[in-house]
Amino acid sequence: MFTLIHIPAVISFADKDIQAPGFSVKFAAGSDAVDKTFYGFVARSLFIDDVTAIQMVNNFLFDVKQELNTSKKIMLPGLGSITNNNGNYYFEALLNRAATESVSSNKIINKNSEHTIKVGETERTNTQMQEYFEEQNTKKILSSKWLLWAVILTVVAIAAIAVYYFVIKVNGF
Repeated sequence: MFTLIHIPAVISFADKDIQAPGFSVKFAAGSDAVDKTFYGFVARSLFIDDVTAIQMVNNFLFDVKQELNTSKKIMLPGLGSITNNNGNYYFEALLNRAATESVSSNKIINKNSEHTIKVGETERTNTQMQEYFEEQNTKKILSSKWLLWAVILTVVAIAAIAVYYFVIKVNGF
């Protein structure tokens, strides 16, 4: 029995890519019984009656079994190959996830585009947050008095060195 298995997309954060979803075909050897709904599907797809569809499916399955018993391997176009190894059937699928290319998922950052940011329990835009941080930085610079004291002390030190050099050294005091 063949089963088509859906493989979901895979996101790889480390490689920064997204691998496309795909399908895999699974084969399980066992029951020879064909589901009755399959006969109806074949009949509707080929626009034939149910009896003719049953005959066509059974003839196809008989031909496949005969081919496997004589040549030990049969190709199923678009699916893969079935191999008979002393009564054990093995299926090798053609559908391969590696056949689909992965898509790059690099983050695109547009500095001038406005977007929302959740800050605590409120949502703000990135421009509001930039204005807030610029305002905080200007307040810090203006409110810090150490810069003013550093400039005053530097001017006093330069003045003291100038007085020492010009008054004491030059005039000899």
